[in-house]
Amino acid sequence: MFTGTLAAVEAGTLTRDQAEVVLDQAGTVPEEARRAFEAELLELAARVTSLTRPKFRQRARTLRERRHPESIAARRSRAEVDRRVELRPLEDGMAWLGLRLPAEQAVAAFNRIQELAMPLQGPREARTLTQLRADVAADLLLAGVAGCGTGAGVRAEVMLTIPALTLLGLDEEPAELEGYGPVPADAARRLAGHAPSFVRLPTDPVNGAVLAMDRKKYRPTKAMRQFLRARDKTCTFAICNRSAGHCETDHTTPWAGGGPTDVANLSCGCKKHHRFKTIGAWKLKQPAAGTAAWTSPAGLTYTTEPEPLACTPPEHLATVLERLEIHDVNTRLSALYRKQRALRRDGPARRAPFPPPAPPGPEDGPAGAAPCPF
Repeated sequence: MFTGTLAAVEAGTLTRDQAEVVLDQAGTVPEEARRAFEAELLELAARVTSLTRPKFRQRARTLRERRHPESIAARRSRAEVDRRVELRPLEDGMAWLGLRLPAEQAVAAFNRIQELAMPLQGPREARTLTQLRADVAADLLLAGVAGCGTGAGVRAEVMLTIPALTLLGLDEEPAELEGYGPVPADAARRLAGHAPSFVRLPTDPVNGAVLAMDRKKYRPTKAMRQFLRARDKTCTFAICNRSAGHCETDHTTPWAGGGPTDVANLSCGCKKHHRFKTIGAWKLKQPAAGTAAWTSPAGLTYTTEPEPLACTPPEHLATVLERLEIHDVNTRLSALYRKQRALRRDGPARRAPFPPPAPPGPEDGPAGAAPCPF
């Protein structure tokens, strides 16, 4: 078991941290699918060598959700039964309070806490953001509002990237929940049903790459910023895991230096690493859209690559389109059958006279051509 992982560690191509992630994720996959999943994780680790442990764990968990032989909807339905709140006493007068919830609820709750905690930071605030989040969460649970009196009207917000066919109920490809990963299609459709707005991201159905999104002005559009948030997920600096939703949008090649406001020249960077680039301490290039190559003052380069956007896989796309075409034909045939049955039931006396045929138009083809059967 896990002989490939052992061999990679012995060969020095896999770190200890990466090996632990492989064992953790592959160990939860059924035995018949474990070897192929392990090989895919090892290939990912060898191909993207700059992945930190948290980012490699995120990629591995996403792959697990998509490669697991049992559907994510079935696993989610079974796991929801185990939702709970836990209290664990700790040393030194402290305790751990935790919730096991569906991912979209947990992410929305964390985002609400984050949105209330961040404005409390300032030069006179000694607490860290981590401490502020804990204090805000306690205030919300105990009093219903944050300690500063805010929170009653703050709505939780999540960002969801959902393939169009999944949204329409024509496919069950999982959607991507920012800050978590894949979620079942039915949960994604429920979230989308309450969404105040949508942003259309025209993508290639084969690789999920954005097809068209550019701008002739300095400031990126809201759609661009939301696309970058979905694509980058975190700050693009190799060892930074700050959520893209709390990062700044930056031109890789500066606007003043001729860099366009285009998603291939934009990326998400937290305030700290954005400043590193601005003052010239670190250099950033985008050899491909979304691929960030950071070069340190010592001349070492660290490269991060984005995960593909959630989209309907090409092998599913043909099946879905074929099913749609068959469904369309069946719908038209059923409508024609009902019409003919109504005409037979009403009899000749009650049938409305047919209108005289209209002269053929340019969209009807040449005169004398056979009309469409429907």
